[in-house]
Amino acid sequence: VAPAPLDVEVVGDAAADSSSPRRLLGPETNYMHANYRFSFDRANMRRQGEGELWFAFDEQTGLPQMRLRGAAHSPRFGDGEITIVADARRQQMYALFKLGELHEAQCVSYKFPNLTEYRDRLERLGERRQQVIAWEQAGDVERPLTVQWTKSYSTEFHLGDGGREVRGVDLKLGSRVVKTVRLVGATLARGWRMSGPHRVCSDSEGNKRSFHGSNMTLTECQHVCVADPKCGAIYGSLFNRSGGCWTVVGRCDEGGSASSVYRVWHREAPYDGETSAGMAAAADKVATQLDPFAPLAASCPEAELVRDPLAQVELRPPHQKSSALNDMLLLMLAFSREPAAWPKLFLLLSACTVPGDVAVMIEDPEPPILALSGASFDYRTVMMKLSGDVSFNDPAQDIEGHVDHTSDGSITLALERRAFRLRDVQQETKVGPVVVDLVAGGSNGTEYVHTHVDLTVQDEQQCVTYDYPTRAGVDEETLDAASEQALTFFAVTEFHGEDCGIFIAPLARGRWIHIWVDMESDHPDAFLRTEVRKAGIIRRRTDILRWHTGPDAAQQDMSPPTEWACERNPAKAQLAHFGLREMEDWNVELMDALHALRVQPRGFALLEVLALAGDVNLMVEEPGLPELWGLQAVSFGFDVYLWPSAEQNLEDPSRPERPEHYVDGTFIADQKLGWLSLQASLLEEGHASNVSIKMGPRSISVLVEQEGAEAQCLSIGTGSMLRNPEVEGDSSSARALNGIFDGVEDIGDYRCNRFTFDRAGPHNESVRFWYSEQQDSVCQLQIMPPKASDGRTGIGTGALVYIPMWRHVYSQGNYEYIIAKGDFPAARTASGPGEAAPAPLDSAPKAWPCRDAALEEKPWLKLDDGNRPPYEIIERDITCADQTELMRWTGPTAQSVHGCYEACTSRRNCQYFAFAQGVSCRIYSSECSAMEAKVEVGPWLYAREADMLPAAHALSKLAEACGVVGMLPPDAAKVLTRLSIKSPWSRAIAPGPRYEPAISVTSPNLTHFSFSFTSRPFQTQADGHGRQTTGGGSGGMPTGDGGALGYSVPATGRGTLRVDLERRWLYLRSEIHNLSSGIPLAVSEVVYRGGHAEAESEVYVHTRAEGGSVEYKTCWAFRGPRLEGPSTQPNPFSFGMPASPESSAKSRWYSFYIPGVHSKSVNFFVDESGSKLETLRVDDTARRASTVATISEWSNARPEEAWFQPREEWQCPGLSFDPDVEKQLAQWQLIDIFFPSSSVRRSGTWPPPGFEQRAGRRLFDV
Repeated sequence: VAPAPLDVEVVGDAAADSSSPRRLLGPETNYMHANYRFSFDRANMRRQGEGELWFAFDEQTGLPQMRLRGAAHSPRFGDGEITIVADARRQQMYALFKLGELHEAQCVSYKFPNLTEYRDRLERLGERRQQVIAWEQAGDVERPLTVQWTKSYSTEFHLGDGGREVRGVDLKLGSRVVKTVRLVGATLARGWRMSGPHRVCSDSEGNKRSFHGSNMTLTECQHVCVADPKCGAIYGSLFNRSGGCWTVVGRCDEGGSASSVYRVWHREAPYDGETSAGMAAAADKVATQLDPFAPLAASCPEAELVRDPLAQVELRPPHQKSSALNDMLLLMLAFSREPAAWPKLFLLLSACTVPGDVAVMIEDPEPPILALSGASFDYRTVMMKLSGDVSFNDPAQDIEGHVDHTSDGSITLALERRAFRLRDVQQETKVGPVVVDLVAGGSNGTEYVHTHVDLTVQDEQQCVTYDYPTRAGVDEETLDAASEQALTFFAVTEFHGEDCGIFIAPLARGRWIHIWVDMESDHPDAFLRTEVRKAGIIRRRTDILRWHTGPDAAQQDMSPPTEWACERNPAKAQLAHFGLREMEDWNVELMDALHALRVQPRGFALLEVLALAGDVNLMVEEPGLPELWGLQAVSFGFDVYLWPSAEQNLEDPSRPERPEHYVDGTFIADQKLGWLSLQASLLEEGHASNVSIKMGPRSISVLVEQEGAEAQCLSIGTGSMLRNPEVEGDSSSARALNGIFDGVEDIGDYRCNRFTFDRAGPHNESVRFWYSEQQDSVCQLQIMPPKASDGRTGIGTGALVYIPMWRHVYSQGNYEYIIAKGDFPAARTASGPGEAAPAPLDSAPKAWPCRDAALEEKPWLKLDDGNRPPYEIIERDITCADQTELMRWTGPTAQSVHGCYEACTSRRNCQYFAFAQGVSCRIYSSECSAMEAKVEVGPWLYAREADMLPAAHALSKLAEACGVVGMLPPDAAKVLTRLSIKSPWSRAIAPGPRYEPAISVTSPNLTHFSFSFTSRPFQTQADGHGRQTTGGGSGGMPTGDGGALGYSVPATGRGTLRVDLERRWLYLRSEIHNLSSGIPLAVSEVVYRGGHAEAESEVYVHTRAEGGSVEYKTCWAFRGPRLEGPSTQPNPFSFGMPASPESSAKSRWYSFYIPGVHSKSVNFFVDESGSKLETLRVDDTARRASTVATISEWSNARPEEAWFQPREEWQCPGLSFDPDVEKQLAQWQLIDIFFPSSSVRRSGTWPPPGFEQRAGRRLFDV
């Protein structure tokens, strides 16, 4: 245990005046005392500690004296204290060793080294001396003092306060600091403690301090204070005689000072009372202060005469060169012989290097006695996880994160009789809590091993008696070698408030045991803890409770209790196997312990049995999977929770997503005849919906019910995908399942066996299955996506199926009751064995209003054939815009496109997903704006089928899990997982994103675009000069010729336009608000499929007026003639010219006339890039009217074809032929802009006959 410095502060030359050089040490400075802290960091040596350092020149002889008290912590010996006093007058060094945790102390004296033996060393010390003298003579006190200490090491002294202070010492090897010493609270006179700079004593009472004049030295001011018994401190600028001398009565309360030369000196025995007795006591303490350099103990024999030294100071460390302490002793002896040759400053600096460099060798404490007659104890063992390097600094402190499992138990040893009893209780095993008892006797005559196992969950227990194992397989040579090595001391530490030593010994097969032994006198040699290690890795740790030794422990009964009913050859199968008949990898430690107990020395047998605590392995017969497919019927209620696995919430990444959907329902399977009934309910956003499924051997019927809507039902044939067990025979009894038993778990009130099916089902997912043998019922199911390559859960939908109610089938009555609850159709029993049912769609009950899905134009029920997934590829290397992203997964978790699809289905508003395997999966909302992917590996963008019912998704996951565990035939489970059920009422069309590079609005290559708009019509007025000069809109919108914008009519409009110029298609949806007081809202939707040489034109117009006094709804559908000319319409914006002649080439306003109609002009404004339309204005000079539209959401992506189809809910009549349809369409201004007719007449007959036209109401005017 050696001190090493961390903080040192030394003040020098108390008598120097302001005109003399400011040196560290003057002729009056003969005493120094400071506290220190140290750290030492060399190869294979790291220490730190604290202590005190005294150094002085004797007032009578002038010889140097040193005292050092070091406190440090050693990994081996714990906290220790060493006090060293070196006296040059006596040429003797005294060392007092105190090892608190070992509860031992000893004083030893050493002679000073012989100078004649260290001539070379004195030359090295002389070289250091010359460097210090040169630095002092230079007078540059601000420059650091660095001394080349050896060839490799240099010592740097940290100075402060203009060279008056030594604050620390660093020992360096090159630029690396090896040792640091810091001194604090230094004082230069006996009985005084000095503060730092900038300090004075405050006097809040106004009568505590007194001024005694200027130009006083520190010594003179101290004498004034000592003469007054009430004086507790002095302060002032006492180094340079400029700040005077102040004394303070009693304790000094320090305060700050603006001057750095002010300091406070506290008396070590200040007077703090008012009585005369207190004053006298203070005076006596000052007069008779402790001599720090007196001998340390009454008896301090020389080291050579001590027979059993507790420790010894090594003046020559292992490298056989002198230590800092030895150098200091040489200097003190050399100074006593020739004082003028060795400056006091050099001795003082050398003393500051001693802390942290005192090498002490301490003798190991005696190990505990192992050759006991008997011992008993209780224990708690923690087993470490075998993966990873579970190794620690000794002794290991925090192992919490590495614990695999724990066990509790007790051991009793009768070592004289070569017998022991062990009980081990493990609460968490694969088969639930297990209690193991083992009783072994290895002496000649009656040699036996009794094993008793109690499986508490299974309510089974068994005791088997074995003959004592033979030596076959035992490595006797290794055991013999380990038994010959005694316990050796390793370290000291504290355990639950007790000081203890750690002793170690080898065991068989490369293992080591570490034993914590109580070092306190009231519990001598008690074992407190053990650790078993191999290759430096902790395998298990055992805390020992109630350690007891003595004759009574050796006399414990070592026979099995009668109630165990032990048998040598049990009639029934064994519950567990201990491997006692032959050596196995998992039982070698038990076999080694039994062999050591039989033939090895008692001490080694004790160690082997100690290492056995918590490590009695046994093989238990694992429960098997229930054969659920053998039941006539399966019926249960279920709750399904769905959530996206491996999620990252974009709004709050630290918060995992909660289950997105909760579905409950019932499951009834008639496994005898091959029928299934499923019903699921979902409450979402305050609306309840139900999905009911009936499945027979030939068809499936699905009934969907929703609050506030009429129930819908469709039936679909399954072809040969299902079989009828009554017709084809049932081979399910031969089904083999690959579930692995992996534990017992409490689910609700049941204790359930847990099985895991890895890479199961069509998507290689992981299915967990809980089953209670006591209740003969399924407890719970869980299905998760397969794990990624890094072990994390992959993307997909996680599903937890909790089964709160399981109906048992014990009799024919139970079977009939369950089937009646299934509400199956009559067709279930209409055909006998070998006969086909007359109707192919026979699965719907009579009360269900089912239709044939094959006859529906757009059926909401489909049965995929397995080749077409429920999503489609849109394009590669594109994604949706970031603002539409809902969630994302990156890295190995993005492993399957199906998992990414399922993650999308778990979010009700997800329509698109982008996937690149091993890179990312991102899911997006229906408002998807396509953009180029910014990743090296471009993803594919997919669109999932819209309006999938969450309840149907839950039933699909349930069916998949049931098929894996045997509750559904595999073909039935496969059909249900391929069933696609959409909402029968929703026909929402999601926009199909397409990525196109930016194209100029005026480019001839612009062939398709879409945008939203807000419009307002204006009446124009001519100004006095016959031209329009007022402007509005973006950038000063020009108004054309012949008029100016005047008042606005109250009607406003907004809508969406989608145009495909290549196919001459257009979709327009417009809303007009405040059309009149009677019509607050009018909505028109137009689908125009323009005619050309190869196709007739088609027009669909759906118009409705809502609110107010008019309720109107109608649809027209017309077919027009083929037209001559090209089938592709040119981009009308490409004809745009700068709006004004003076406009520059960078003008963002353009205008053109509609072909053939000079009274109508179009002005449009583009953004800075020229690739987006921002404003559109149409002027009709004939009507003196204008319409201004503000454009948003501009896109040049090709719109989905579905937008150009009439909606089913429009209820449009059949197409009728109208040769003038093109002319009538010109009444719509936007259509007229993009698809003008070369022969159009502006006074056409549009709208068609029968439409009541009313003045001031233009439903067609946007």
